[in-house]
Amino acid sequence: DDFYEPWPLILRQYWSPTLLGRWGADRLKFVPLGYASGHGRRLGAWSPISARSVDWSFVGHGGGAATHRTRPWMLGNLTAALPNFETRLTARVAVGSAWRADLWPASKMADLMGRSRFCPTPG
Repeated sequence: DDFYEPWPLILRQYWSPTLLGRWGADRLKFVPLGYASGHGRRLGAWSPISARSVDWSFVGHGGGAATHRTRPWMLGNLTAALPNFETRLTARVAVGSAWRADLWPASKMADLMGRSRFCPTPG
């Protein structure tokens, strides 16, 4: 990660506590990757948070990979604190992978997010 040295501001899409420790929160910012397309323009169609039926939801790899070490901890704590949830755990990390049967299309993700009060995106 020495290639970050000349830059006054570093924007990353993937969380790394190691890099945060090295470069500091003033210089290193994390921007969620999110979805580029398929969600549609639902402005005005989203329910108010208070009317949503799901406390929290998570779709993705459930942990175990070196890059997702905090996910089992997050899932366990949220499940204990807020029992009204929906999860869809993938068999492995999806980043950089071709489409697989255990991945949801963006439209299905948008539906779940529209019903959820909170959608965590841990590293």
